[in-house]
Amino acid sequence: YLSDAERSFITGNNENAESYADKAIAYRKKYDLKQSTKEDRLFLNIKQAIYNSVISDGKTFASKGRYQDALDKFDRATTIQSEFGIRKNLKLNTYISSAAENLVLDIIANGRSKVKVNDLQKARQLYNEAKIISEKYSVENNPKVYQARTDLKK
Repeated sequence: YLSDAERSFITGNNENAESYADKAIAYRKKYDLKQSTKEDRLFLNIKQAIYNSVISDGKTFASKGRYQDALDKFDRATTIQSEFGIRKNLKLNTYISSAAENLVLDIIANGRSKVKVNDLQKARQLYNEAKIISEKYSVENNPKVYQARTDLKK
């Protein structure tokens, strides 16, 4: 499995490399084999590459206005960051805040359009969705988000 992981990683197929590395580690644990520094280094290199890739994907989604997709990618990066000893992207929290702010503002704009056509039930639903997202990503005190939510609530 380790050789397959290394080959996949070298060719840039990080998802396959991760799968093979996971199998190698599971095999090692199952048969109580000695831990390998080479194996661990390869696994961390694979995780680092995947981490960098999902952040890049998230930035691409955000630049195209696909903020929920961006947040999904950033959430995956956050999980990888917290579980493994990899080099952290110091701008990740900024990317998350920006995507969350833009998503909440889009949802609120959609809510305002629902108010204009008197679809108050849908407007309330969108308000609640915006509230949940803003709290999850800690942007509820962002001045733009706070003002937009307050305006929609009225």
